[in-house]
Amino acid sequence: MKKLLMLIIFAATLVLSACSTYQEVSSNKEENKRTITVEQAGELEIPYDVERALLFRATDPLNAHLLGVKPAGVNEILKENKYIEENLKDVAFITPGNLDHIKTLDPDLIITYAPDDYSSEYVDIAPTIEMIYNSSFLSPYKKRVYLTHLYHLGVMLNKEQEAKDIIDEWMTTMTELKRGLPFNASEYDAVVLTEIEGGYQVVPKFGSFGTEAIYDVLGFNLNKEAKRLMENNATTVESLDQLKDFEADYVFISSNEDPKTLKTKVKNEAGMDESRVVIMNLDDFRTNDLISVEGQTKEIIDALK
Repeated sequence: MKKLLMLIIFAATLVLSACSTYQEVSSNKEENKRTITVEQAGELEIPYDVERALLFRATDPLNAHLLGVKPAGVNEILKENKYIEENLKDVAFITPGNLDHIKTLDPDLIITYAPDDYSSEYVDIAPTIEMIYNSSFLSPYKKRVYLTHLYHLGVMLNKEQEAKDIIDEWMTTMTELKRGLPFNASEYDAVVLTEIEGGYQVVPKFGSFGTEAIYDVLGFNLNKEAKRLMENNATTVESLDQLKDFEADYVFISSNEDPKTLKTKVKNEAGMDESRVVIMNLDDFRTNDLISVEGQTKEIIDALK
């Protein structure tokens, strides 16, 4: 009985925690202050009007742009991303941990990934939020992590209703985009790989690198072998001939290698029909904000026509 009571209390604590994360506690427009709840720090005081946000996560810069907030700086890893280049003119690219450069931007809020080895130093410059890339089981957007994080960003930037409206509109956009594919993707499975040092990595659903476009928007099924590998934490593919084990209908690879060369390698080493292989630019498919996902979806549809 005592154990059961403890389990009930523990479950209730989890529910309360999930309910209270990324919510506004108080606000004062005149003093330009808001208090919100965050994962890593409990309650945190941030500006009412955020004007100079420094955003280190790949998912945030263009979502902030959609919400009407121009970032003061973004992670330098996004420097070659065409969607960033097209939408954020003159934004500063920052090396994580470069405190001198960060100070010159005078940020009023820093949002970064978790864990971040430099966050303890960032807090001396501006209020800092570390975010774990996952979805709350009470999220209104269920397992769609990328939408949950757009909503959370909206709360942090005092644009919660705007975030909800953008996501509602996105649901309609998804349906329209899917109509552009000349076949029913739900009849096929797919594996998504991204290039890493020494090989490739199997990317899970909602793990960026095109997965939001492939699995969520277009509706391809997650390949069974890919799912098995992820469940066993063995997602590294050292050579392309291992793709034979997947027996996938379609393979999508984000890489900076020449697309024609890489397609030929997949054909020769894995015996796959080149029409079932799509090579995606690694830099452009790194981001998974809604601007990027829409553009990525269109690119994939064009490649599959």
